[in-house]
Amino acid sequence: MGKVILIYVICIFSLSLFSSCDENANNHKINDVDVFSNEFLGYGLFEPAPLRITAYFSECGEFGDHFEEVLVSKIEDNKYLVNLIQYDLSCGPPPPPINGNEVDYRREEVINNDSIIITNFKSKVILRYIHEVVSAKLLEENFVHSGQAFTIENMDSTMFISLYGNDKNNEVRYVQFIKGIGFEPMTNEYNYIQ
Repeated sequence: MGKVILIYVICIFSLSLFSSCDENANNHKINDVDVFSNEFLGYGLFEPAPLRITAYFSECGEFGDHFEEVLVSKIEDNKYLVNLIQYDLSCGPPPPPINGNEVDYRREEVINNDSIIITNFKSKVILRYIHEVVSAKLLEENFVHSGQAFTIENMDSTMFISLYGNDKNNEVRYVQFIKGIGFEPMTNEYNYIQ
């Protein structure tokens, strides 16, 4: 009976020792991972490509919206260039096709093209937004007729997350993300972003 208890105590002690070592090793690995590394972001033609985050709003209903695009590029260790491009609101039906090709009317006129350089500390805002979008994707409505779209993708398409629907929380998350990076959210007479 005493041997069984001794073996039981040794097993518990060993398991707790191994699990605590494993936990420390995992924490160390997570902190060392650079999610904005070239391996994660993918490569463009000759250089690392940016992480692309988009927001497509539907302020005017079926016809009309504005489109925003955020590009995150690593410029050196612990420094990232974040570029925000905001396109003009376009209420009204889309233009007719030109030579049989659809016109991307969402991107007619750039009204803001702003860039900032952030460090690892600010990059956590981007990671939090990615985490929130993935969590929201799990709860996304499947059948909606119109809505807003939010996407996150790396340029070699090994990661693509897309949210679509009328959930106002998606818009709130995006605005908090834009403000957290250091940009001003776009506003207009429709007050689609608060």
